[in-house]
Amino acid sequence: MSTQFDTLSEEQRQRWRESVERLGLNPDYEATGRAHGITTPDYDEFASWFAEARDRNMAANLKRVRPPDLNQPVENMSPARLRKALAYHFSGLSMLDEGTLEQIRQRLPLMVADVYAAPDITVTAANPLIINSTTSIMTYGVVTITDGGYIRITVPAYFSCEQMIKVASDPSASDATFYDIQIVGADGINQPAADPGHTPGKAGNGKNAECDCCGGVVVSDGTDGSNGSDGSVGDNGLNGGNGTDALTVTLNIRQLTGFISVLNQGGVGGQGGQGGRGFDGGEGGDGGHDKTCVA
Repeated sequence: MSTQFDTLSEEQRQRWRESVERLGLNPDYEATGRAHGITTPDYDEFASWFAEARDRNMAANLKRVRPPDLNQPVENMSPARLRKALAYHFSGLSMLDEGTLEQIRQRLPLMVADVYAAPDITVTAANPLIINSTTSIMTYGVVTITDGGYIRITVPAYFSCEQMIKVASDPSASDATFYDIQIVGADGINQPAADPGHTPGKAGNGKNAECDCCGGVVVSDGTDGSNGSDGSVGDNGLNGGNGTDALTVTLNIRQLTGFISVLNQGGVGGQGGQGGRGFDGGEGGDGGHDKTCVA
């Protein structure tokens, strides 16, 4: 049974096979489209995984600057941010000096990436291609996107395919708000509701009336009970987490059939938590009892 991959030229098929082998996978039985985790302690080998991306980006003469993620000392950075900075550096998108690279080597002695490889995949509305775990490298022969299908990437990645085919039943009716390739930062976390206040205890009772020692004369009237205390205010809700910045993802589509749309934006901020509910005020104290004084 022939596939879209079979329609590629011999040069295209061989180039795809070599890209898969360069990542340490066998194109004949390991290129199934599922993620393969690859690791290496060798930074030169890690750099070779991004060779195609680096060559392409360097040829584009991009301005290479220090990654904005490295805006604090390396020892204070999370491993995820350090891996992102390395992926950008070895992809030719940014530049790290040797001193910084050595510091990162001390923090990250083992480099990891997820590889997605397949000769032929079809992306549909029911089966979109979602890339959201660690640094990712994708290499495909032919990628076919049908109506409603989309590719969503939320991590630093290099995406390469020999041919991409967009199949639309009615191109003139295309939804301009829908994007075939969505490159977005991670959404911020939502916060739970804050703790409520609490109800104070009952207020003190008033004093009872009293007679004099010999009867017949009221020494003191009964007094009112104390007012109940105000219920405490609920805690303020916490701010929702910030969405992460838009990602830099390298797309290398060697041949395109049809029209595609691409979105690149930061993640949506998380929803702030609701403030805690203030509680009712405390119960007022009972008034003092009257007393009949008999002479």
